[in-house]
Amino acid sequence: MHYEDWEYHPTRLPEDKFDREREIETLQKKFLEEVLQNPKTTAFLKPYRPGSGEYFLKNYAFKKGLLVAHSEYGIKAAENRELRHRDKTECAFKAILQKKLLNLELLWRAEQITLPGIDACIDFTKWYRHPMVCPFIEQVTAEEIELMQQFLAREETDIGRYYPDLGIEDSEGIADKSQKHEDDDPEIPEWFTYYDTYMDTASLFLLPDIRGQKEQVYFDLAFKEQRAKNPEASKYEPNPEDSLPWMDSFSPELHYQFSKLVDDEIFQRLFYYEWQEKANERAAENQAGVYDIDDCVVYLSNVPDPPPVRVGVTWREAIYYCWMDYLKRVISEELPIVWEEHKFFRETGLETPEEEKSEHHVEKVFHKLILRGRELAGEPRDFEF
Repeated sequence: MHYEDWEYHPTRLPEDKFDREREIETLQKKFLEEVLQNPKTTAFLKPYRPGSGEYFLKNYAFKKGLLVAHSEYGIKAAENRELRHRDKTECAFKAILQKKLLNLELLWRAEQITLPGIDACIDFTKWYRHPMVCPFIEQVTAEEIELMQQFLAREETDIGRYYPDLGIEDSEGIADKSQKHEDDDPEIPEWFTYYDTYMDTASLFLLPDIRGQKEQVYFDLAFKEQRAKNPEASKYEPNPEDSLPWMDSFSPELHYQFSKLVDDEIFQRLFYYEWQEKANERAAENQAGVYDIDDCVVYLSNVPDPPPVRVGVTWREAIYYCWMDYLKRVISEELPIVWEEHKFFRETGLETPEEEKSEHHVEKVFHKLILRGRELAGEPRDFEF
């Protein structure tokens, strides 16, 4: 099948941006309904824990709609590789947004600002997962882009698996002081510390967590009531289905494997590109200093301008750091491209898919407990406290 003949080719979508958004949302609902009715879906989900497949299918249909919206870029990127390491570059950009989000959370917890759609501390969680579409984070500035580039230029900056220095996996919970002792310092990612040093924002960590303490009072009241109603928890009976693995609803590999069963050739190519990007980003990484040297050598042999090898390290570390230094340089060069794309999406209103707006189960549970605690305290059942 030729891309130009594809039924979802960009030329077949509405030109008006709002009509286009509505069409994509309609397609996402259609895609979800199609996979729910497809007999191949049941067999694909069977090896996984019941319930997890529901989230997988929703995310699959949602992602499929986004692939339609940006299919032209996806096809060109797969063929031309405009950005050599898009996923890592986007992670560096997200790290900037997550630091800005953390600063807002610290101010919100100190009751110095209000934010749209934020009623409780738990509401920040989804935006740490999806900072690119958070509606209230201010636009990244040129100064912040330059600051990240300076951070990446440091020899000691680590962008290995899980991006420890960028804080991609550790952003959530830093502002929550309820479970920390007063004399304990929170574990702050290196990028956050670097940002605070140059942007003079370290004092935000000294602000009191007024909102978190208020919520804790209501949580305690609600939990106390629950314990009184259930003094002895029922004996736990293990469910054989609990031993099945939980399905990763965001897995690019699973998306591609599922696409091979239910989609046309173009969709399969687009999902394959997403999976390949994720796989490539892990090729030269490993935890605890265990480096995949073979892959590092292969990738370095294919780059035209590898950086110089560091001295004073073992040969394995030298190869690994050579690859990491190359990645950091590429990310630094390509960061402005992602920045410009993000500004474009915000200006056109394409950056807020409905899925990111939705309330997840955990958030609903926390909201319910807070509101019940408010009732038990003789206060209105709302978040105005």
